[in-house]
Amino acid sequence: MSQAIDLADISPWVVYILRCADKTFYTGVTTEPERRLKEHNESEKGAKYTRCRRPVEMVYLQKAASRSEASRREYAIKQLSRSEKLLLIEQGGRFESHIDVGNGGGNAVELLSGASGFSKQKIKSVMQKGAVWLTRGKSTQRLRRVKKKLQPEDELHLYYNGNVLAQSALEAELVADCQEYSVWLKPSGMMSQGSKWGDHTTVVRYAETYLDRVTYQIHRLDRATSGLILVAHSKKMARILTGMFEQRTIKKSYQAIVSGQFAEGVITLDSEIEGRTAISHVKRLGYDCDKSASLVEVDIETGRKHQIRRHLSEAGFPIVGDRLYGGMVEGDQPLDLQLMAVKLAFSCPLSGEGRVLTVGKTLGELAAETLEFRWL
Repeated sequence: MSQAIDLADISPWVVYILRCADKTFYTGVTTEPERRLKEHNESEKGAKYTRCRRPVEMVYLQKAASRSEASRREYAIKQLSRSEKLLLIEQGGRFESHIDVGNGGGNAVELLSGASGFSKQKIKSVMQKGAVWLTRGKSTQRLRRVKKKLQPEDELHLYYNGNVLAQSALEAELVADCQEYSVWLKPSGMMSQGSKWGDHTTVVRYAETYLDRVTYQIHRLDRATSGLILVAHSKKMARILTGMFEQRTIKKSYQAIVSGQFAEGVITLDSEIEGRTAISHVKRLGYDCDKSASLVEVDIETGRKHQIRRHLSEAGFPIVGDRLYGGMVEGDQPLDLQLMAVKLAFSCPLSGEGRVLTVGKTLGELAAETLEFRWL
């Protein structure tokens, strides 16, 4: 049995679906899904139906406002056909499945289809979206090749999240292709890295499919942050670029729009983040007195989580659109996070020549064009 549904944030009454060892489904209601799942698997308090079909795993949860609503939903689900239940799980289910390959053989698609009840075509789609992993020895990696030959000691892992897999990928813009590495303009809303539940919406996967070239993540930008991001296309280059970031020989510059009138000159913000050194240098580029907002340039010496957002917020100048750290809301509709990585400067590890890569239009220019900011 394995289950990975987040049970901590569930309202009192829920309707749930269990998948039994014989691939049939059981539907019930409860106020404590974690306790109820344990009962179904381990005690006589579990349903008579599930006691002879163990182990079971929870593959679907839906909140209900009351016991009566949960019961009505339970009845409705029980009237669904098996294929309709599978569709319901596909659309909103979240679960894990782990399979020892053993001596029985077979390919990954067949094994995962048999274990999950999903069609082979569905499994192939899930594999391409990065939700299937293969453990061989001490190594665990994503598995996308449907015809990869499996060994008896291998273990397959399916991490299914209907909501994640239903997401569509945004498009990134190729800024520079140097064969061994490339630089991309990531839009706000696009993730830098994936999770065990998938990676098809990430800039790394986008670069990999766009260039048809293996791609390795080097650094990251917050999902809400737009701007330049560097990726590698070989393990050797990944090690080199990672080392350059660690040695701080790659310089990153950002632009942000913050609430309030930021002081003139260069201001250094150096409060620690989670007990680690964090240094940001901030310079005002302009000020819009009507909106009481400043355009600032930020150069960072370190790359801590949310460093720029936290430093500016702590200084009393939260970034506009930063819902996490208190940025102002402009007008009736809240703005996206007004933070962009606008420049990367480094010595090319291939040629040794200095390179300075910039965005086509900076955040300040875009804000003036589309949001009617007037920088003085």
